[in-house]
Amino acid sequence: MSDIKAILFDFGGTLDNDGVDWFTRMYRGIGEQYDGLDRQAFQTCAETAANRLDSFDDTRTLTMSGVVHRIMSEIHKEVLLLDSEQHGQWDPDIVAKGFVAESETFLVRNLEIVKQLQGKFRLGCISNNWGNTSGWCEQYGFDQLFEVMIDSTLVNSMKPDKVIFEAALEGMKLTGLECAYVGDRYDYDVIGSSNLGFAPVWITHNAYYGQVDGSVQPDTIHALNELHSLDWIKNR
Repeated sequence: MSDIKAILFDFGGTLDNDGVDWFTRMYRGIGEQYDGLDRQAFQTCAETAANRLDSFDDTRTLTMSGVVHRIMSEIHKEVLLLDSEQHGQWDPDIVAKGFVAESETFLVRNLEIVKQLQGKFRLGCISNNWGNTSGWCEQYGFDQLFEVMIDSTLVNSMKPDKVIFEAALEGMKLTGLECAYVGDRYDYDVIGSSNLGFAPVWITHNAYYGQVDGSVQPDTIHALNELHSLDWIKNR
């Protein structure tokens, strides 16, 4: 790990939380109003809604709050198709507002944590997003720290594909062996980054919903401030 020159971060679930992905948080928010929606049914609705955001001309220009409100509205439409009388008994705006407020609390805290790495490592962001990554980083002050802000929509490649990670390496003129990647998804972030030689750091939680096959053994943390307890960072 002594050869690590740069640390790159995922955005959703990593900079705006402590390892809890967007869909898990949205499902939890719905559950605070209505607890009759099955998680797998929600997941299908959420994935359909997220994919639909690409069809809106202005999605790339939206703030994080704007995207959250739109995706929650689209999820609500999908859920209503399952059973409008039962499953529609929750307000997407309430869920969205709570989601954004929680995210912004973490973003303020995590900005200070990332600042502590400045000068020790070069920094950047790689995110599956709708073209908004650099705008969101600017909105919350991370653009002053990050050399690259790579967005899946803009490079036409989504994690765990190699191309999106290669775009960051090209931008920083580094190899994967010189970089670490911090993300909340084992399948997208840990596997994807390790395929390019990155040292993966998995920020995770006890309700993780994704797939884990154990093929890669990352450094594991449960909050972003635990980064500083990793030996290769602590001893830098």
